[in-house]
Amino acid sequence: MRALHAAITLSGAALLAAPLCLGQPDPLSAARPSAPTHLDALGEAQALAKAKNWEGVAALLLEHLKRTPGSGAAYELLGRSLLELERKDEAAHYLGRARELADQAGQRTSSLTSLLRKADPLSSKREAFIKRCARDLFEAAEKLAKAEHIDRSLEILERIEPIARDKVGREVGQLLEQLRATREEVDLDSAALDTESDGPLPLVVLDSEHYHLECNLEPEVVELVADTMDDIHSSYVDVYFDGNAKRAGSSKPTIRIHPTWDEMVTEWTAGTPSPGLGGWWSPSQNRVVCYDTRDGGGDLDQMLRTLFHEASHQFMTLLARGRGVPAWINEGTSTFFEGSVAMADHRVLWPDAATTRLSSLSRMLTQGGGPTEGARTVVDYAKPGSYDGNYYAFGWGLIYFLQQWEDPETLTYPYRDYYARYREESMDKVSQSMELFEEVFLGEKTPLGHLSFDDFDRDWQAWILNTVRPLHEEPSPARRKLRLAQVDKYMAAADLATETKKPPVPEEELLTRALGHLEYVRTNIDGPQAPQAEVLLAQADIMERLDRKPGAAALLEQVLDLADEGLWTVDEEQRLALEERLKQLDKRNWALRNARSRTKSLARTASGILKSYAERKTPLTLRASTFATLAARVLGDEELLASAQTLGEAARDANLILGRIIALGGSQKEWLHNLNTKAPTLDLSGGTIALSSVRPAGMVWTGVTVRDEYALRATLIRDGELHRGSIHGLVIAGAKDQRWTLVGFDREGHLGIWASIPSSGGGMTTKKIDTLYLEKPLGDELMTELSITVGGNGHLRIEVSDNEAIEMILDPPLTSPAHVGLFVRDGRVRLMDAVIETR
Repeated sequence: MRALHAAITLSGAALLAAPLCLGQPDPLSAARPSAPTHLDALGEAQALAKAKNWEGVAALLLEHLKRTPGSGAAYELLGRSLLELERKDEAAHYLGRARELADQAGQRTSSLTSLLRKADPLSSKREAFIKRCARDLFEAAEKLAKAEHIDRSLEILERIEPIARDKVGREVGQLLEQLRATREEVDLDSAALDTESDGPLPLVVLDSEHYHLECNLEPEVVELVADTMDDIHSSYVDVYFDGNAKRAGSSKPTIRIHPTWDEMVTEWTAGTPSPGLGGWWSPSQNRVVCYDTRDGGGDLDQMLRTLFHEASHQFMTLLARGRGVPAWINEGTSTFFEGSVAMADHRVLWPDAATTRLSSLSRMLTQGGGPTEGARTVVDYAKPGSYDGNYYAFGWGLIYFLQQWEDPETLTYPYRDYYARYREESMDKVSQSMELFEEVFLGEKTPLGHLSFDDFDRDWQAWILNTVRPLHEEPSPARRKLRLAQVDKYMAAADLATETKKPPVPEEELLTRALGHLEYVRTNIDGPQAPQAEVLLAQADIMERLDRKPGAAALLEQVLDLADEGLWTVDEEQRLALEERLKQLDKRNWALRNARSRTKSLARTASGILKSYAERKTPLTLRASTFATLAARVLGDEELLASAQTLGEAARDANLILGRIIALGGSQKEWLHNLNTKAPTLDLSGGTIALSSVRPAGMVWTGVTVRDEYALRATLIRDGELHRGSIHGLVIAGAKDQRWTLVGFDREGHLGIWASIPSSGGGMTTKKIDTLYLEKPLGDELMTELSITVGGNGHLRIEVSDNEAIEMILDPPLTSPAHVGLFVRDGRVRLMDAVIETR
């Protein structure tokens, strides 16, 4: 925490304790027992108005309204006087407040509307925007509630509640009451889940269709892993068992994902583990072991690649039934699955090239450094288990060729049948792996008619370097062109397949191939920062043809988001058609999309109004600031929040009035305390607020919620005898089960800051975190003026009677959103004229 004294000016968000008397200092007396009542001040101002002393009216009412919520009459008179003085920005601010109060009271507002438009010609646009916000967002919230997005609906309703009027206001209130009741019931059931821990994630155990999972991961990530592994299971069956799922058996292997590498290797029993060990398959335990690769700075895709590889070994184990397996086909097939692509809908695409293997293989084929005789050495390797590290890329490349070499005429994969034959026969001939290779893959009747291994090796290398490598290693524009050409080829073939009784390749297979190339373009070339609507639409079209509706809906939602953000040009007819298509695909998530779309549209309108304010010859900085703040809060838009901060700083620098004055009070039931026993004694009688307690106790008024920027002012009275441990002060931020921050005075009248923090056993623990030395401590004085201004980013400004203001930065920042109030220890504290100033 850093304390800075009076002369230092705060940076960051505008502070709301800017003096309410324009251009004048903010004198504070020790107490104001003879301060004029509201009627006295208003009567005096009206007398000055009759004499056309507009300067006097403005000065009097500005000073008076600093310590009272005021009335419609006071705001109107102040607004009129400021308008007479050609201070239109401030005039519009107060006239707007007067009209709001008149509207709430059901009074006529035509004359105020006329004055307001004279002060601010953009006021009618503001009003229309606010009504549209309330109406459009209420309709969006209704749709969200019907689609069971209760939390999101509540969030929108709570943001628009302060601006909703008349019929819409009543409807907002009714729906809020209904949803809050629902959420309270749900929260009781889920309260046990709302815990946090600094240690490893707890173990989640889950049985999916094909696997038993034991994972130290987030529950939703475990679900993703389960869905993804269940989906790739069918690819394992296709490769190892030629599509016959019965051969996989019914025993579920275990997938154990540890939270860290260190914990994973506690299971490793084969000597010292290699630092590059990512996981393993244990045949004797029917178990895959790996770890959360985010622990080492990686991502979940890295963990999935390990799972795809290691889990495939289960199938070779089942296939071998204890027999030996040539290393190149065992490890080559496992590395083949490293190229599998998990999509956003938890489905897995058939493997593309495993890029790390491709890169290594290409380098060794063109620059040397691999096995002595390249592929021949790898195929001829007859020892059990794994082989040398530089063999893996060759093993991968050979299997990738046998699985993915495509007949240019029929688009079939003719080598797959030869692979299946070799895989079966090789288990009885491990020591003759090369001889069997030549028997199976060479000959005039093979797909390419190779007569020698050298012929095979030549064409295999050429395919890897000239067909596969460009799809992955050419510059992005060239790769994109090549990939999209593949898409066109497969889509044309898929369309033809629908017209052919027995096509060589089924339509579904051709569509899946096209989808894989589009997914590569979307994720590896365009990337998340530059999505292209045409690619997303093409993917969505294929997803629909494959009856993968959730995936298609997610892609259409992204397309419409691009249109909302102005990143894709689309006419209204096409946009509405896409909206309807999305709604038919996924009614539940369409409600979310609809809410986002409306919010973005409203944000664009708000930005347009701010632009109109900025283009005026006569600036209306305060009006622009209050509008930006309102729009940002209602819409939750980051750009509007940034504009609100910038405009707020400008308004503060111009010494303009910011904020609305609200008197602390309410009823007893609206006050919240921070004790784990019965509430301390709160007295709201006699026009003051008093709190008594021996233990450290605070209470906050829940009638007003504060955020980010606000001010709290009061005459603070230390009632009764002062004891050694006495503390009297204000709660400047507090909320249920969260940190409370307190500013007050000790027995000697020195200023301090305390924190009341939730304890593990329930209740709160209160401790002092800083002492701020005043030039004129209170000593034995019992009454003082205390003004505390809270700004953004932890800024605080404290003013005590005749002392210079203290400015500081709190670390950690205050709880937000929060409430304010008073606190005491070993005594009684009483507040007079306690008000909150909010924006």
